[in-house]
Amino acid sequence: MLEIITGRAGSGKTAYVLEQIHKELVTRPLGKAIILILPEHMTYKVERQLAIMLDGQGKGYMRCQVYGFKRFAYQVLQETGGGLEQGITDMGRQLLLKRILDKRYDELKVFGRAARQRGFANILSGIINEFKGYVISPELLEETSDSVEDARLTNKLQDLALLYGDYNEAMNGRYNDGKDIMSILVERLPMSKNVAGADIWLDGFLFFNPLELQVLDGLFKCGANIHVTFNMDDMNTAFGQWANQEVSGLFNRAYISRNRLLSLAHKHNAPVAYRHFSETKRFMNPVLKALEDGFDKRMVSTVERAEDISLVEAATCRLGVEAAAADIISLIRNKGYKWRDIGVLIRDAETYGDLIGFVFKDYEIPFFSDRKRQCANHPVAELIRSVLAIIEGWSYDDIFCSIKTGFFQLTVQQIDLLDHGGRGYIEGFPGFAKRAQICCFDKGIQLVIVHGRPPV
Repeated sequence: MLEIITGRAGSGKTAYVLEQIHKELVTRPLGKAIILILPEHMTYKVERQLAIMLDGQGKGYMRCQVYGFKRFAYQVLQETGGGLEQGITDMGRQLLLKRILDKRYDELKVFGRAARQRGFANILSGIINEFKGYVISPELLEETSDSVEDARLTNKLQDLALLYGDYNEAMNGRYNDGKDIMSILVERLPMSKNVAGADIWLDGFLFFNPLELQVLDGLFKCGANIHVTFNMDDMNTAFGQWANQEVSGLFNRAYISRNRLLSLAHKHNAPVAYRHFSETKRFMNPVLKALEDGFDKRMVSTVERAEDISLVEAATCRLGVEAAAADIISLIRNKGYKWRDIGVLIRDAETYGDLIGFVFKDYEIPFFSDRKRQCANHPVAELIRSVLAIIEGWSYDDIFCSIKTGFFQLTVQQIDLLDHGGRGYIEGFPGFAKRAQICCFDKGIQLVIVHGRPPV
């Protein structure tokens, strides 16, 4: 059986899923497994929410398990066997690809120059990850390159096929990554007794890639009852049909994934049930509710209390961030907000990520950023690299790279003072390194030369 649950954001889809699971756990604490599959970042929050719902009645649960796709794969393989190769991390994958790039450097037609640039292994790792998610093999890339008329695109595809093939060969029988585990999961699902006849709930996914659809196909073969939520508008309205079916519609990707699931259900002769939530329940503020409702509409109606949303136009990105910082300080001082009550969403992490860090530190705003940083740019990695370089040559750049990582008891003002005052001594006195000490005082800093020039 397949149940399709649709509705716009905040309409109660996740609440319905948890209520149905809660009802089943209370009514029948023992029975067939209930498996809730979510995006990886949602698993802890939703599992905790489900535990709180049952804890209010003084009960726990054994039937329900909450997984992301990857952890679900590991659980099935633990039951059925397979996937014994050692797992490889993202960093391990990048190191392996860097070795392949160094080996194939002279054979690459397009990516030869890029292969020596910092961060290219990380980009290539993401490309290969996408290839595996969409079940694209090196052989398919090579075959496609033969049918492409654009010579540059042909060379790119051949380079990718070469690097992708070497990567698979290096991984074969030695390591596996998350996508390899998913491929093995498709083969092992029919052997799992825990999955057979289970209730499978999937929530929070915008769409399913071909590899995930293969897993869902395997779940249909196991006779599981599958319940899936989609962010979609009502198909019974003209605007809902446009938002779902048109390529430019807000919910088109979800609509395509829904149709693919319906094809799988038809293939396995599984009955299909539909449930749609039309009322938005999450947004109590009428302005936010109207904003969500009219987000993808060209004709919108006016709403009272529009002052709850402010549009600020700034001449530069920094001025915009400083305006946000000033508003945050005002909320804390004048309206009794706490730091944890405030969130900042940015669309372009490359432009605003570092800028927010600089401005918020200037305004003494404590914050946590979930932006991923490359290991090469991490302060610890930069400190290790610069310290090792200092041992070799004690150059000015290496010394101040290490000082500016933030692991020394120096303020920004002290570092600037040392930077401007010590540059001449460091660059003009090669032997200073073995005879220098940096001393910190309340009123500033002092570079002391034990033997040689007088102190700064």
